[in-house]
Amino acid sequence: MPTTRKAALWSLLGAALLMILLAGCNGDLPQSTVSPTTTNTRDMQFLYKIIFWVAAGVFVLVEGLLVYAVVRFRRKPNDPMPKQIHGNRTLEILWTVIPAVILVGVAVPTWQKVFSLAGPPPADALRVEVIGHQWWWEFRYPDQGFATANEMRVPAGRPISLEITSKDVIHSFQAPKLFQKMDVLPGKVRNVVFTPEQDGEYHGQCFELCGDGHADMRFRIFVLSAGDFDAWIAKHKTVPQVTDDLAKQGQRIFQTKVFQTQPGTPALYGSTPRWGCVACHTVGAAGAAIGPNLTYLGERTTLAGAIMPNTPENLAAWIRNPQQQKPGALMPRLGLSEYEVEAVVAFLESMK
Repeated sequence: MPTTRKAALWSLLGAALLMILLAGCNGDLPQSTVSPTTTNTRDMQFLYKIIFWVAAGVFVLVEGLLVYAVVRFRRKPNDPMPKQIHGNRTLEILWTVIPAVILVGVAVPTWQKVFSLAGPPPADALRVEVIGHQWWWEFRYPDQGFATANEMRVPAGRPISLEITSKDVIHSFQAPKLFQKMDVLPGKVRNVVFTPEQDGEYHGQCFELCGDGHADMRFRIFVLSAGDFDAWIAKHKTVPQVTDDLAKQGQRIFQTKVFQTQPGTPALYGSTPRWGCVACHTVGAAGAAIGPNLTYLGERTTLAGAIMPNTPENLAAWIRNPQQQKPGALMPRLGLSEYEVEAVVAFLESMK
């Protein structure tokens, strides 16, 4: 290869490596683990740093010895065969004991943090039941008496106790800036306790491959001031009133429309007619709890497992053909007319 081509190749590789290193320095990404905002995540970051620097030290030592051995003891032309030895007991003891000491040094703080994170929640903690579904998250506030989906709201400065389980398969739940990762198992409730410190919006998602819609199983956590959270709770104890004529028509369609599933609908629905949207969704106290609770859908910032902004256009596209918007979605195609889609959108967007 000509020298100029070699130089160009090395320059390209160097630039690519530099870009990778710079990308890794960005701590402001929505799901970055290097910008902790709670005690939980700071504890995890502390462990990351210990393990990183220990691993870096081991890497430098081992590679340094390897390079030294290659250079110092490389065979030269006409060199005789080196003296053959069986081994060195002292070195063998050292390279057995030293890794054991390193492992203990890493294990002790890890055990301490694991047990501290597994402690019981404080008496004043806000309880939120988290239920994983294919492919969305349900958030229930049992002490307040209502539920929502894909967007959780919690107050800053108050402990939050998450009681996490799954409705179907194994999922994994984490908002990297707020709390540690937790496997979500059917039939088993697992707990995470954290105290959000900063108001703002935090991102999370499922981290366990759970089917077609795994990558689109996301959620948002909004940390509010205590006053704003209390106002949000008070509002959610009521059901929004529908006043617009088009929205009222959409409400009637939502509650009473009989639909026939359309081509492209998941096989679990077959071709059996079902009673409208309330066969799966709840608004207020009406409807089933198979799909997400749609009460106050209009105030949510996202749709469909937090994969798209909550706009009338996106909501209409979702109602027309959920599988096109989110491959693997279990919501059936309803076969509504354009007027019916418009009316249902008006009704759901009025839920504010």
